[in-house]
Amino acid sequence: MFRLNLCLGKKPIHVNVCFEEPLIDGPVPKIDLPTHSERTKLPGQLPLGTLKEMENFLNSHKPLVMVGILPEKAYGTVLDFLKQYKAPVYCEGISSLRGHPDIKDIEIRSGEQMIHRILRSGVCDSVLRIGGVPTTRVWRDLEDKYLNIPVFSVSFNHFTGLSRPVQHVNSLDLLSQVEFSNPQHENIKLNIEDSSRAETVRALLTKYPESEQGLIYSLSKRMDGGSIYLGNSLPIREWDSCSSHDARPLRVAANRGANGIDGQLSTFLGWAHPEAENWCLVGDLTALYDLSSLWATSQLEARKLRIVVINNGGGQIFSRMFKKEIFVNKHQISFESWAKMWNWSYQKWHNIPVNSELHDHQIIELVPNWEQTQEFWKEYESLWRE
Repeated sequence: MFRLNLCLGKKPIHVNVCFEEPLIDGPVPKIDLPTHSERTKLPGQLPLGTLKEMENFLNSHKPLVMVGILPEKAYGTVLDFLKQYKAPVYCEGISSLRGHPDIKDIEIRSGEQMIHRILRSGVCDSVLRIGGVPTTRVWRDLEDKYLNIPVFSVSFNHFTGLSRPVQHVNSLDLLSQVEFSNPQHENIKLNIEDSSRAETVRALLTKYPESEQGLIYSLSKRMDGGSIYLGNSLPIREWDSCSSHDARPLRVAANRGANGIDGQLSTFLGWAHPEAENWCLVGDLTALYDLSSLWATSQLEARKLRIVVINNGGGQIFSRMFKKEIFVNKHQISFESWAKMWNWSYQKWHNIPVNSELHDHQIIELVPNWEQTQEFWKEYESLWRE
């Protein structure tokens, strides 16, 4: 990743230049940066759509709905639309609608791999995105692997999140005004397959309780009713695939993408609510990038802050992407001294205790069992082989 910070006109611009996996050098396309209007049309972006265009899309397609991050005031509007339209929906954790009982019969609960199966099979012929730009890898695959699948975007800003042409409206309120002739009918076969696969995944999480995925599954039950902040890539992905649908935090947030690995703990401290139990789930490298953030603790209002650091000895997300260990950045660092430095309480967990007294400022070092994690992956991947 190459980063470039510019200042054009009145606003700073942060540019991430992404190289294709597996990091093979190639020609870099010319990037034309906007210099004047803050609403300059992005490359590949169509003019802002209208209510009529959205209605035409909903009435002429069978979309898969993907819900990203939402402002709290939009929860009810989006939920009402989903219940009426009845299309299959994948709710990311950051939408705060994941696991909502009102959409249990239409929500995809077996994971992101089910989205691939749906798009490849033709059960859904398009994608309707609601909310912020999705963090799921499937969204990025719409740039190439699923280039021919139509996409309609309903958000709260002007950005479609894709470089290719996308129909787009920047008002979530239109969801309460849209009319469609026939709601999407439930696909019984799809619901049965998704429920069966979701049950198998839960069985694997129980079978390997000390795996990284199993720990997150058990930990999510303890976070029920609190606020959860996720960062960076792997915790976000594992929360979406492994956390319990029956345990729902009141607020979920995450930083991924342009923000990258930097400043995640600082963001959590600023986001935490003084009247809630605030949980932060980050990887070890992410925590190492922001060790100085806890200096501000004494200036914060009294809050229940729980920072959970998944210490798996490096950036293990890359161990599954690249063959060379150099990408993993292995280490043998413990976070106990870090907690002591800033006068935070410290605990190390190899499993999730049923009862454990937590202080207002609590560091929890979560250490997964490497062997169980690998066994989980083997069985999980075999579940999705065609």
